[in-house]
Amino acid sequence: MWKEKQMAPRIETFAWRLLWNALATGKRAGKYSKHISENCPTCGSLEDEIHLFFLRHFAKAAWYSHPWYIKTEFTSQHNCSIPQMIQALLTSHHPHINIIYLYTFLWCIWKARNDARFCRKLSTPPQLYAATMVIMHGSNMELAASSRIGVTSLFSSSTMLHDASVQGHQRKGHADQQIAPTPGRTINGISAISCPIIFLDAVWSPHPHGGPVAASLGIFIQFRGDRCCSQLCISAISPPATSAIQAEVFSLMLSSYIAGTLQIQQATFLTECATLASEAVSQNVTLAPGHWSIRPQLAQIAASTTFEPSRL
Repeated sequence: MWKEKQMAPRIETFAWRLLWNALATGKRAGKYSKHISENCPTCGSLEDEIHLFFLRHFAKAAWYSHPWYIKTEFTSQHNCSIPQMIQALLTSHHPHINIIYLYTFLWCIWKARNDARFCRKLSTPPQLYAATMVIMHGSNMELAASSRIGVTSLFSSSTMLHDASVQGHQRKGHADQQIAPTPGRTINGISAISCPIIFLDAVWSPHPHGGPVAASLGIFIQFRGDRCCSQLCISAISPPATSAIQAEVFSLMLSSYIAGTLQIQQATFLTECATLASEAVSQNVTLAPGHWSIRPQLAQIAASTTFEPSRL
């Protein structure tokens, strides 16, 4: 578990506490305070780890939602402890389950329980998988940035600033000179980007019986300062999409809207979809026709008040 570099640190800590029975469930915390109920607040059953993560109504709905479709009440009949349940899920040959996804999804269930119990913040079961994907992709992007793995620059407003001060800065021959990436091109790391960075991604799987399927969208915003780095993770569900490229363009629409709402200036947008990057930076449909299914969304993005062609 500790060797998984793609696992977020908070997920590693949570997994360690889960396996060593160190989580403050109702059953465990109720032994130390009479003000804490040992029972589940939604169904009244004793709240232990198995009930919290697999048997309460919210957890069962989350496990049976897309893309898991797992009935945990049946699995728990033959596995009465957390290690046994985790081992059973990892060896079930489910196409979407591995150790990182599993512990991250369990952490999202734990967080949703705490938000509902202590902050009165309610979540829906499908939101948990979207939150899982955001955490996963945020960890992957941080790992890629530290390893200088190439990602694609979607567009950068800083590249379109033509004032004399920026041009003079680009002509400097210092070794530590920062050169902004070319729109629509692949870059080798993000160290040269000094402005706010917005990572965007979408996870889409085709429906087994055909038809459009909603995608999980993840937006990761990073603000750099002289001595600190602020980060913001946003998860969402897209409208029904018919292809992966359409799901990616939905993430661009959401990113553009968020950038305008938060008034983020001179932001650089990064995506792993080179096709979307090349189509979004082109303003000529004849020269770069792109995929027909994303033309309405690209037109909507270009026509929105939060998006200006000069920022490409």
